[in-house]
Amino acid sequence: MKRSMLSFAVLIAGIGAIVASQQGNFSAYKILKPLTTVLIIIIALFSFNRENKIYNKYTIIALIFCLIGDIFLLKSAYFLFGLVAFLMAHLFFTYAFSTINGFSRNFKPLIVLSAICGAYFFYLKPGLGDLTIPVAVYMAVIIIMTWQAISLYFQDQQKTYLLIACGAICFMLSDSLLAYHKFKAPLAWADVLILATYWLAVYTFAFTSYSVKNRAV
Repeated sequence: MKRSMLSFAVLIAGIGAIVASQQGNFSAYKILKPLTTVLIIIIALFSFNRENKIYNKYTIIALIFCLIGDIFLLKSAYFLFGLVAFLMAHLFFTYAFSTINGFSRNFKPLIVLSAICGAYFFYLKPGLGDLTIPVAVYMAVIIIMTWQAISLYFQDQQKTYLLIACGAICFMLSDSLLAYHKFKAPLAWADVLILATYWLAVYTFAFTSYSVKNRAV
């Protein structure tokens, strides 16, 4: 019941943040955006059980870095700090995924992801300027995070792992949309698309953590 009520609160806060952004109400937006992520962290806190405590602990740490990134990205001047915060989040998500069945060495998803993201990076590269290296490092880290998430489902076709894989893909999609909007050209409905896919990703990681069972560390 608590998770259901919190999920509804996440939905309301998230919609509120998107509407505030669309209407140019920055005062409401700078409250509702981090609030949505805080509510998702609380969902993860309520998901603790004996079998998932390692995964859950690192998922919560990752979500806290997401919250820090959210706050930095409220001002474009702090974009690089936000990028570093989300990079840290991806590292902790990656470690959390590896505590379930170990670090996957199934390289097929990695090759596909690297090819797609590599092509996208060179597409964006002319507009990256001084952020070329930080963005390249960030993309490498999110590729590894998504690879490990997808590999979970390849190892064990459970619904939980499918949702985690879909969450990681949503995170990558959100970051790709943000990069296009910032470095290539203004994107119509940018906040709607970027925030919706981002919150869907982190909500999925938080909500599914209840049914995860750690098998390896």
